[in-house]
Amino acid sequence: MQTSFARFTIPLWAPLLLTLIVTGLAWRADTLARRRAMLGKCPTRGYARTGLAPGAVCPKCGSAAAVAASGAKA
Repeated sequence: MQTSFARFTIPLWAPLLLTLIVTGLAWRADTLARRRAMLGKCPTRGYARTGLAPGAVCPKCGSAAAVAASGAKA
């Protein structure tokens, strides 16, 4: 009885490219969220939150306010 196996190869760059794309998209989303929080904008949609209380939710999308780090060390 003879058994045969299907043989296929995956180039080494394929998983690397997939990993780089996913990492790049996650980095971009995190960078945008941090930038919006530092500018006092809605973390989800980027709307201006001027005139709202610091802990108030966004009136347009209902997401909670992001807490921006002050950068000061204790």
